[in-house]
Amino acid sequence: MKVRRDDFVSAARKLYERQGLRATTVKDVADALGVRRTLFYHYFSGKDELNTAVLNAYIDEYLATLSAWKDRQSMSRIDDAILESVRILRGYMFDVSGNSFLRSLASSENAALYLEFTNLVADRLSVFFIDTIVRAYMAVCDLEVKNVYETFYLLIYGLVGLLRHHPRTPDEELRDLVMQSLHVAGVKPAA
Repeated sequence: MKVRRDDFVSAARKLYERQGLRATTVKDVADALGVRRTLFYHYFSGKDELNTAVLNAYIDEYLATLSAWKDRQSMSRIDDAILESVRILRGYMFDVSGNSFLRSLASSENAALYLEFTNLVADRLSVFFIDTIVRAYMAVCDLEVKNVYETFYLLIYGLVGLLRHHPRTPDEELRDLVMQSLHVAGVKPAA
């Protein structure tokens, strides 16, 4: 079997989830695949680059979940759609039970990696929402959001920060904050 870049990402992710980020070395990842560390360095400049690839793999899964969520949405129930999207965000970003990697991301020793993760999430989710839902909703609801990417980036980044520091914030309160920020409270699809 030829070992590829994605194999390193998958192996690292499994090791991170099982034993944590800090306890996993490049050697551990190479050993898990039965290859030499030199092959690792063919694909990655170091562990930091591997960590970014693992973060992006998490986000890819999250986007796949959001894509399935998007397909179930009705333009007439924006409040329900936002509530469900908040619940999905909470689950993917903060349900660390049994996941050493996400738990270790939240620790102060990995603050830089957590910040990178938050930036990646805000960027990729903003693009996803804009490309899939926002433009369609704006068209049917006669709604204008200026600086769409920046608005969504700020909103997502803010939600992540709020949830990290106030994890008990009710989903309904988060939904209301999103609706207020986007000025969609009470907006109905055009007839």
